[in-house]
Amino acid sequence: AWPDKLTLNKGKYTILLHVRHDNVSMLEGLKNLLMVLRTPLSKPVSLAGYRTYTGAALKQSKFSNTGLTPGSSVPVFFSAPSTPSGANPGEMLVGELSVAGEKAGSKDPNKYPIYCTVPPKAKTEKKVDDKKAPKPQKKKGGKDAKEGDSDKKEEVKKEEEEDALESAMRKAMIDCVKKIKGKEAIEKALASSHYKALQDLHGSHLKFLELQIYIAQQLKDQQKVVDAADAVIAGIASDDLAKYFGVKNNDKDKALAKKMADQRKSLVAALHAKATACMEIVKTAGTAAAPSEKKTAFEKALEEYIKWADEKKDKKAISTLQAFEKLAKGELGKALKDAMEALKAAPVDKGAFTKQKDILKSLGWSEWVKYFEEVEKVNFPKKFRCF
Repeated sequence: AWPDKLTLNKGKYTILLHVRHDNVSMLEGLKNLLMVLRTPLSKPVSLAGYRTYTGAALKQSKFSNTGLTPGSSVPVFFSAPSTPSGANPGEMLVGELSVAGEKAGSKDPNKYPIYCTVPPKAKTEKKVDDKKAPKPQKKKGGKDAKEGDSDKKEEVKKEEEEDALESAMRKAMIDCVKKIKGKEAIEKALASSHYKALQDLHGSHLKFLELQIYIAQQLKDQQKVVDAADAVIAGIASDDLAKYFGVKNNDKDKALAKKMADQRKSLVAALHAKATACMEIVKTAGTAAAPSEKKTAFEKALEEYIKWADEKKDKKAISTLQAFEKLAKGELGKALKDAMEALKAAPVDKGAFTKQKDILKSLGWSEWVKYFEEVEKVNFPKKFRCF
């Protein structure tokens, strides 16, 4: 695309840069080369000019139109603009400065480039309202119960620190297991004493149950994925979640809101894993030859997943599973519609693209198949040629 502008759809992209040189050491030094990415802001940002540095700091005495004689000069100080949406600390705002009184966007040969680094976000200190501050409780005798309250606070603080430490240790151990790649390496890790210790300590914890889904997926054992997902689903009180999210909450209790959000995320992930595994089981057995109970299990898993999934956020996953459901029933037209929705939700996803192309083949629409094959060469090349 460089040096021309390029408009891209939302998604993940790989940017390749081909550099040739006869000195290998120089090429090695370019491995960690930084990339400058310029994107337009949704709204332009304007700067305010001031006559003095103090005026710019206090945002007082703005600079007004001034006539100058040839050879004379006048200082102008600019204050940093408010950070626009989408800009992160450390990034640079790039614009132009015109001193001829031209309107923004007009062509002015005397424009000067201007740069401004986005500063870090200011830390805000929480103010305690004296009216809302908790008052010390008094005993029946009229004396303040300071000693008893301080002891309770220390106990609560100690319990919170112990819970945080246990949670951090559990997360670290689970993350270590997830870093292991390859079937043989995973099986060896599962037989180790360290994994057994993790199982003894946290075998019934929700995060450990979620780990079982990940392990089964890595081992490509679809039935174990289903069993592990069922264990996660059984460990979550879905009725309580339905009651909580069924009404509008003011989220005053932040701890409860976070707990419910985490449980819902775990439930949706487990239901998706189960539905996907059931789909793979039906695929392996053959759509036509698969036992009816396997197909029914997939349909029920998909139905339950759709109940909890987000229609916008999980659109691709929902449409992909629905497309397979329609294919299993021989409803090619409906399957194509769902496949199109999946590709619309993820335009740069090769799996969604291939699925739609395969359905077009099944329908016998050869002209469309040829078109998709040509587009596939551009969007998903097998190899990148040197350039």
